[in-house]
Amino acid sequence: MTTRLLGDIGGTHARFALQSGDDDGQYQHEAVLDCEDFPGVIEMVEHYLRQSTDLTPGAASIGIAAPVTGDRVEMTNLKWGFSVAAMKAVLGLERLVVINDFTALALALPVLKADELRPVGAGVPAPDAGWGLVGAGTGLGVGGLLPAPGGGFSAIAGEGGHVTLAGADD
Repeated sequence: MTTRLLGDIGGTHARFALQSGDDDGQYQHEAVLDCEDFPGVIEMVEHYLRQSTDLTPGAASIGIAAPVTGDRVEMTNLKWGFSVAAMKAVLGLERLVVINDFTALALALPVLKADELRPVGAGVPAPDAGWGLVGAGTGLGVGGLLPAPGGGFSAIAGEGGHVTLAGADD
């Protein structure tokens, strides 16, 4: 069974855990690291793996506070950039998925219970409506889901902390 590295990298902190490949859902070796203590993402992940365990993950999934549109990822609130392919090679991973952190959160919305969701505005949500989420951290994260043809959802990535409003005065 392949051990998986799970990561959530924000502008201030990064959270990591390992998950065994037996699909029991249990996380091990959870850690929170300060981003300012590291020169880059790859160095932080290597440090976490050295400090946490002697396990070597074969796969990793990382949500990151940055636009992810190809192999090169440049963080918006840190002076970090990296190649996904290079990270995969340096860490010796068979599989590496890097996605925007709020895209990852949006993909989790359908598994939340009703009492874990909060409506915006009055009324009853339409069953075929899109879902949105907003979260403040070092930046402002936004994401969402739109119903996909044939069922399921398509995730929408966003960088809410890097937009402006039209109003320019009182």
